[in-house]
Amino acid sequence: MSIEFICPQCTKQLRVGDENAGRKARCPQCDTICQIPAAEAEVVELFPTTGPKPSAAQPRYFIDSVSGQTYGPVGMAELGVWVREGRLSANCLIRGEHETVGKPAYQYFPSLMGAVDRSTGASTAARPANIGNPYDNPTQPGPGNPYLAPAAHAKQSKSRGRIVGQTVSVGDILSHASEVFSQHVGLLVGATLTIMAVGMIDSVLDRISEVIEGPIVVAIFCLGLVLNLIQTWLTIGLVQMTLKMARGKHTSYEELFGGGRKLLPIIGFYLLVGLPMFAVGLVIFLMMAFSVQFIILCAVVIGLLVLIGWMFIWPCYYLIVDDKAGVFESFGLAFEISIPNLANVIVLVLATIGIFIVGFLALCIGLIFAAPFVSLMWSTAYLMMTGQLHPK
Repeated sequence: MSIEFICPQCTKQLRVGDENAGRKARCPQCDTICQIPAAEAEVVELFPTTGPKPSAAQPRYFIDSVSGQTYGPVGMAELGVWVREGRLSANCLIRGEHETVGKPAYQYFPSLMGAVDRSTGASTAARPANIGNPYDNPTQPGPGNPYLAPAAHAKQSKSRGRIVGQTVSVGDILSHASEVFSQHVGLLVGATLTIMAVGMIDSVLDRISEVIEGPIVVAIFCLGLVLNLIQTWLTIGLVQMTLKMARGKHTSYEELFGGGRKLLPIIGFYLLVGLPMFAVGLVIFLMMAFSVQFIILCAVVIGLLVLIGWMFIWPCYYLIVDDKAGVFESFGLAFEISIPNLANVIVLVLATIGIFIVGFLALCIGLIFAAPFVSLMWSTAYLMMTGQLHPK
């Protein structure tokens, strides 16, 4: 019996006897010290094999590309071959067969960090992740590719991204969101406090405008509009962060300020959604001549209709921020995503209400944890319901 694995530096296929399990090994090609899976021990010399020999006992991995394709499961030896052939870029995500959160390929194969595209001269670490699998025709996915995961056989959107509507479990959504939240709680809380600070400044200005008069009120009103735009901008950045976290990608606090490119499309989306809300307000205003009970009844009915409508269009925001659809196109795609998951959306809405209630009961301090978790939960729901993230 022998153990076969890949040198993480030069991707050379190596083989040692199984009696060396748990020891450190030196690659004969690049002299890198590698760990043969187990406890630390002395260094042994390795000898390259003549070719890969798959072993059923070896770990298996999936590869997720940013284009939405999922490949696998394959062994590490196969991945090493793909690296040597230039078919695996540095920022593809590699995850174990039973994992939901992947790691960038360069963490498994450091040699990818310095790899250069021969055709463009650009670093593969800066390129969109992609796998040039010769068995796959991206425009006609089908069963001919033995490495293409079943979820990748679904239909592709004709828009800017691959959108696959599929029914998922609320339990899978909450489980994945909880796991990712525990890994990034500090970053998420920091980002949320930043957004809350802007909102608090806006609230203070509103209080000031209520007790003063004159031209300064106009100035405060204009400043309030600017602060609302800043909040919208930061909220887009937070959603982009949570989408990256849910996908298992690296993110940082600076990305909270990266939502500028999507600010105008999101404002356009708000205006389109706001038109029905304006009509609702106008109807309630016109009903002021009727009895108070009738006005309350109509307001409740209209409110329920608005809530039901939101349950169908909520993915629009994520489709726009995730650059998968334009403002108008997002509405049609949102219905395709929401309709098969309507029951799950209702459960998530109830879960959101419950989480915020718990946050309020915790002297409102819990809101700094509740708000980012809810954001991460809905980002996870969007990714799973569009087939971009697969549960365990």
